[in-house]
Amino acid sequence: MLMAALSLVEAGDEVMIVDRAGEIGGAWTTLPLVGLSSVECGVHLLENRPEFYAALENQGVVLQRDQHCQTYWRGRPLTMAPSRVLFHLLVAGNALRQGEMARFSRTAVSAARSARHLTTPFRYPAQGCRELHQSLAGKLANRGVVPELATEISVINVTSSTGVRCTTVGGMMAADRVVISSRAHAPMTIDGRRIEKTLERNRIVTLIVRGFDPARPVSSYSELIGDPLLKRARDVSAFCRPKLDAGAFVLAVQLRDRGEQALAQHGAEAILSHLAALKLVSVQAQLVQSARCEYAYSTLSDASLKAIEHQSCGRVLTVRTTDFADGFRAVG
Repeated sequence: MLMAALSLVEAGDEVMIVDRAGEIGGAWTTLPLVGLSSVECGVHLLENRPEFYAALENQGVVLQRDQHCQTYWRGRPLTMAPSRVLFHLLVAGNALRQGEMARFSRTAVSAARSARHLTTPFRYPAQGCRELHQSLAGKLANRGVVPELATEISVINVTSSTGVRCTTVGGMMAADRVVISSRAHAPMTIDGRRIEKTLERNRIVTLIVRGFDPARPVSSYSELIGDPLLKRARDVSAFCRPKLDAGAFVLAVQLRDRGEQALAQHGAEAILSHLAALKLVSVQAQLVQSARCEYAYSTLSDASLKAIEHQSCGRVLTVRTTDFADGFRAVG
């Protein structure tokens, strides 16, 4: 959404960003956690898409090769690129079995894209995701775009002939057009008709583990397919502020339901022990501090986004996030 906003500003449009959170960034926000001023609490992987990497670098985001990312299939390490194809196919197959056709379509497309980019190395912002959204936010600020934060849009009323009005607690906002994404949306009417949308609801629970480990193996991002407790993990030590001492580490670990249960019953030590069993930390690892983060979201289906664009006669533009890397398209 920030890249879409910047694209519009560069095309000469007057842009306002409205965010119900207290700061921009969504799941990419860095927070004061585990005694540090800035911790990357999302467990992110930037898909290996050359066009996406080029778009980020054009915005001044420095990327470096994500050399130590890998997939674990029931405890066995696999090469990341081909295993991403397998991962998306498994998710697509599960969605098909459950009759969730929108999710099936989205993840099947992601599987095809992963297969197409098998030879492209994975890369990640050199300073973490903080650099990504701070770079974009800085460029917008330099052009006079200051976000309206802690402002939730309760309804979007679209009139195809005259424009858009967004209702908030603080009053009404009028615009010629509005840009929404699959995860940044609100109830909407178009020419007086309430728009019914297909939503996929989900929540992400992440445990931030700060510890000390003099013999910790080198890792960056780990996808844990078939693991009973954990979904994925990223070493965010290099992105924390202030910088950590030698031997100290911070891991962002995304939990499954059973992982949440283990955390509730036995504390963060149970998760640390499980990380040691996976060899993401050594048996010498000691827990210093931990924090639980939860992020809930609802995702509009691609079909809903396309229908909204069509019905609004150009008043509503959408940023599709079928796959984060390929889903971005410049709006202008």
